[in-house]
This record gives sequence, structure tokens and C-alpha cells, in this order.
Amino acid sequence: MMEGARGTIEAIAVKNLQEVLRKKGISAEALFSKYDLNGDGSLSSEEFKAALESVTGQNAPEAILRAVFGAIDTNSDGKIGRASCRERV
Repeated sequence: MMEGARGTIEAIAVKNLQEVLRKKGISAEALFSKYDLNGDGSLSSEEFKAALESVTGQNAPEAILRAVFGAIDTNSDGKIGRASCRERV
């Protein structure tokens, strides 16, 4: 996939997540706090997947999960930190 197309897909996926959270009245901080299940100060891909499934009531396709996670994981360390979550979501 071309880099520009990937960036567009990620941007759309993040925008859709923001819209769902806004409609449900869930802040990025609340999402982070509730789903940082092990309390390590970051969301793993599995914690993030659980959060999305809980919030949306659906199992997102793996490609969508990777796109949204990758867009929010700004330093590409495989985790979403609290600051990244607040800034991007």
C-alpha cells in the first residue's frame, strides 16, 4: 500500500473513533483509564482492541485496528501512552 493512502486510512479511522466517542460522551482520558487493564500507563494493542469492542459493540477488522492503533501510537513503540491518547483521540 502506498504511504499516502495508508495515512489517509489512518486519519479516517481515527476520525471515526473520535466521532463514536463523542456521541457516547466518552473522553479519551476515560477510555484510557478504563482500559489500561494492567495499570502500566499505556494501552497495549489487546487493551485497545478490548476498548474499541466495548465502545462500539463490534469486532473491528484487524486492518482497522492496526490502522487506528498505528495512528495513535505516535512513537511506534507498540503502546499507546496517555498523552498520545489525549492528543490523537
